[in-house]
Amino acid sequence: MKSFKIILKEIKDAPENKIEKVLAHYNWLASVDNGCEMWGNCPSGHVSERQKCFHISNDVGLYHCFSCGASGDVFNLIMLLEKCSFAEAVRIAAKRAGKDIDIEKASQLERESKEMSLILTDAASYCHKTGMEEEWFPALMLQRYGLTASTLEKYKIGYCSGQDLYDHLIKQGHRMEMVLSSGLFYMGTHGPVEVFGNRITFPYFFKSDVKYFIGRITHHHPNKDAPKYTKLATGDGSKADMSHPSIKNDIIYGEDSIIGDTDIVLGAEGVTDALMALQLSIPTISAVTLKFNKAQFERLSIILKNRTVIVVGDRETSGIGENGALYNAAKLYELGITVKIAEIPERTGVVYIGQDFPPTFTLPLGKRDFNDWGREEGIKAWEVIKTSALPYPEYKILKILKDIKDIEVTENKIVAAFENFLILPEEELENIAERLKSKFKFKEKEWDKIVKKILKKAKKHKGSILHGELLGTNGILLNSDRMYCEVLKDVESHVSNYKHLFSHGNVLVAIKDDQYKELIKGHEFQSYFSRNICESYIEYIEEKDDGTKELKRRYLPLPEVIAKSIASTPWQFGIKDIQVFSRAPILNLKYERLSPGYNVEEKAYYAGTNIEPVKNDQSIIKSFLLDWPWEDEASFENFLASCLFRFISHHHPGSIPSCLILGNQQGLGKSFLAFFQSLIFEGEQTTPISLSKIDDDELTKQIVSILLTGKQTILFDNIKSKSLASPVVEVLLTSPRIGLRILGSNKGLNQVNTTQVFFTLNEGNVCKDIIDRSIPIKLKLIGDPKKKNWKYPDFTSSVLEHREQIIAEFLGMWAKWCEAGKPLSDKRHRFIKFGHIIGGVLEVNGYTNFLNNLENISEERDDLIQDFMELITILQLNVPYTASEIADVCVAKKLFINVLDNSNRKSLAIKCSNLLSRFIGRQFVGKDGESITFTAVADKNANANKYLLKTIEESPEVRNPPEL
Repeated sequence: MKSFKIILKEIKDAPENKIEKVLAHYNWLASVDNGCEMWGNCPSGHVSERQKCFHISNDVGLYHCFSCGASGDVFNLIMLLEKCSFAEAVRIAAKRAGKDIDIEKASQLERESKEMSLILTDAASYCHKTGMEEEWFPALMLQRYGLTASTLEKYKIGYCSGQDLYDHLIKQGHRMEMVLSSGLFYMGTHGPVEVFGNRITFPYFFKSDVKYFIGRITHHHPNKDAPKYTKLATGDGSKADMSHPSIKNDIIYGEDSIIGDTDIVLGAEGVTDALMALQLSIPTISAVTLKFNKAQFERLSIILKNRTVIVVGDRETSGIGENGALYNAAKLYELGITVKIAEIPERTGVVYIGQDFPPTFTLPLGKRDFNDWGREEGIKAWEVIKTSALPYPEYKILKILKDIKDIEVTENKIVAAFENFLILPEEELENIAERLKSKFKFKEKEWDKIVKKILKKAKKHKGSILHGELLGTNGILLNSDRMYCEVLKDVESHVSNYKHLFSHGNVLVAIKDDQYKELIKGHEFQSYFSRNICESYIEYIEEKDDGTKELKRRYLPLPEVIAKSIASTPWQFGIKDIQVFSRAPILNLKYERLSPGYNVEEKAYYAGTNIEPVKNDQSIIKSFLLDWPWEDEASFENFLASCLFRFISHHHPGSIPSCLILGNQQGLGKSFLAFFQSLIFEGEQTTPISLSKIDDDELTKQIVSILLTGKQTILFDNIKSKSLASPVVEVLLTSPRIGLRILGSNKGLNQVNTTQVFFTLNEGNVCKDIIDRSIPIKLKLIGDPKKKNWKYPDFTSSVLEHREQIIAEFLGMWAKWCEAGKPLSDKRHRFIKFGHIIGGVLEVNGYTNFLNNLENISEERDDLIQDFMELITILQLNVPYTASEIADVCVAKKLFINVLDNSNRKSLAIKCSNLLSRFIGRQFVGKDGESITFTAVADKNANANKYLLKTIEESPEVRNPPEL
C-alpha cells in the first residue's frame, strides 16, 4: 500500500499539475523562456521594479516571486491563487490529476505542520533566552565572532543547556507526541535527551517562522570528539520514526535576506560568516556545512535566477572551506546561475581575542574567513569582494593553471584549461583570454596564437547536432547561443528516459535484468558512460583554407563538463537513488516481499523474479546443508540464521553479525558455506580474500572490486592472526555506511553497509570484539575429508539449479513467522534485534538451538581468555600481585600484546588493571587440577589494587611476592 507521502508526490508530479498549466487555468499570462521556464507578474498582486518578477521552473516544479518572496510547489501555488488551505489545495490538485486522496490526512498534515513550526519557533526563542542568561555566551559571540546582541536577538541565536527544553515546550501547551517528533530530542534511558545539548543553536527562518535547526559544539560539551555541527533530523523517511514529515532540510540559511530587488548575493561558507554578512546588511545565503544538498540546489535554481551570487570560502590550511565553496559555485553555475568567486586575502598579523573568558582564541597569520574579515574591515570587505570577484569560468581556468606545479605553463596547458568551457560564446572566451593574458609571460603574437587555438577547438563543439542513438532521440543541439546549463536540461530529459540508470553508493550504475554494471564517474566516465549512453556522432561544418565548406562527421563524447555533471550529480537528471541492490528477494519493514525492480519507498532494487514462499518445508535446504560435518545443532541453526538475516539486513546497516566458521582441519567445506550464501543471494560465487600478506591499500582494492559489482558477501579465508587490526575490516564490521576509495584512483564507493562478512580458520584464536560481533559455526570431522562422500560433488551448479527453491523455503520460514504474529525470542546477542527477530523466526519453524554455542566459543577462541589461562600457570597461588607486577609478567611472556602496548609503566599498570577486572571472581582449573579463583584483595587503605590466585577450599596465606 502506498504511503500518503508517495500519493502526494504522484499528484504533484502529474502532467496536469505542471505549474504553467495551473497558472494557465487562471488566465495568468507569462512569457516563455527556454521552454521550461516562464516569467510574469506575481499572481498575488505584488508589483516590483522588475516588470516580470514571478518566475516558474517546470523542470523542478517550483515557483518564486522576486518581489514578495512567495515560493513553493503546485500545492502552495493553488493555496496562493485560491486563498485556500493546504488540504483544499491537495483536493483541487488531486481532482486535476484524476486521483483519490484522503483529505482528512491532508488537513491533519497541514495542522501538524503549523504546530511544528510553532514548536521550533518557541524552541529557538527559549534557547536564545537561555544563552543570553549565560555570562559567557554573549561574550563569546561578540569577542570570538563579532556578533552583537541585536544580531543574536534578530536571528534568535541561542544556547541549548541540555536540561529543560522539553519541559518548557510541554509547559507551552505543545502536544508531547509532536514535541518528541520535532527532531530536537532522542529517547535516552531516563527520557528525552536534547539533540543540541551544550551547543550553540542556529535556527533557519522562512518568513519569520523557524523551519530548521543546526547546532555547533561549545567548550562546555562533555565529548570533545563530538561532531562540530549537528543537524535537526528530517522527516524524509530516513529517520521517519523520529521526525515529523514537515521537517525538511531544504530551507536556505539567510533566504529571507534576498527577498526583493536584490541583484548581488553573497554565498558564505559557514554560519558565522553568514551572520557577520547579515549584520552588515549584505544579502547572504549559506550552506552552513560546506555544501548545499539536492533540495537546496533545486530552490536556489529558481530564487537566484537573474541574480549574481559571489561565493567566498575560508582561507585555511586544510582547504576544506575553499573546496566546499568551489563545489557550490560549480553546481550553481551548472544550474544557469551567474556565479563569481572571490578569495579572502590572508591576514598579515596575529590577532588575539577572547581575553575575558576561557578559552582564549588566537587568529593566526594567514588563516581567515569572512567572519574575521567582516569584523576587521566592516562593509569595506564586501566592496572589495564585489570588485575583485572573478566569473566562475575565469576563476576555474586560472585555478587549473595555478595548480600546475613544477611544470612551466605551456601553450597546450592553457588551451586544455579552457576545455570545460568551450561551449561559452566566442566573445566571452576571448574576453576571458584577454583578462588572463597579463598573468602569463607570453608575447602578443604567442598569446594570439593560443586564443586562436581555443576558438578553433570551441567551434567543434558549436553549431552541431549530438545524436543519442541509444536514447532513441533526435539529438541535442549545441550552438553558441546556448549555455551548457541549457544543454544539461536536454541531456536530463533524455537520460531520465533511460530506465535502467541508477545512482548506487555515489557511483552511476546501469541495471538490466539482474546484470549490474558500474559506470565510473570523473575522467574514466567518458571511457564507458559517454560511449555507451550519451555519445554518438557529431556533425559539423568545416571551413577549408580555400573558402569551401565540408560537412564532417566524427565520434566525440559530450563536453567533459557535461559528462562530469551527469556522473557526479545523477539526482539532477532524474536518476533514482538505490540504497540497496539485491539479486535475491528482500523484505520491507513489515516483512513483506518487495516486487522485482525498483522500490521507491525502500530505495531498493531487486533484480530477480517473483518467488512464492514454501512453508513448512526446508527439504531442499537440508539436502544441501545437512551434508556438512556440523559439530553441534547450534552451528547448523546459526548458519540458517545468517541466511535468514540477509532478507532484512538492509534495515540494520552496521549491525550485521559476521560468520565465524571454525574447523578442526582443512577440507571441511568452511569456505563453501560462504559460497553457498553468495550463490543464493548474488547468483555467483564470492572471491576469497587472504589477510596473511596484504596491506590495507591492497585490501581496500579487493573489497571495492567486489562491492562495485553489486555483491555484498566478503570472505576472509583461513585467517591466522589473533587480531584483525585492520581499519578496512573494522569499517565492514561496524560502520552503517561503507566509504572506501582506492589510493591513486578515482574509483571508490560510499554506500549503505549491508555486507555479510565470513571469517574461516582452523586453529588459533581471534580477538573478543570479532567474537562478540559474530555468530559461531563449528565444523568437526574425524578422518580424512577427501574420503567423505559429498551429496553434490558439482556444488556450484547444483546450488544454482535449486537456487529459487532454496530461496522459496527461506521465504516460507519468514511467512510462517509472520502468520504466528511475529513472536520475538529471548536469545541474546550483541546485536539485539538479530537475536530477538531471527531467534523468533527459527523457533516458530522448530529450531531451538540458535546461539547455544556462543558462550563456549568465547571461552575456547577468545585470545584474552587463552592468554589469561597461560598467565595463571605462571603466577603463584596465594601470592598478592600489584597490577604493575602482573603487567611486567605479561610483557616478559608476550601476553595480551594487543592490549598492553608499548606504553610507559604507569599506563601499562592502568591498562592491566582494567583488563584483570574482567576475570575477578571467575573459577579456573589450575595446572595441578585444583579449583582456583582470581580475586582482588584490599591493601591497608581499603583499595582493591592487588590481585590473588587462591584455591577455593583454603584461605590464602599472604606471602611476599617473588622477584619478577
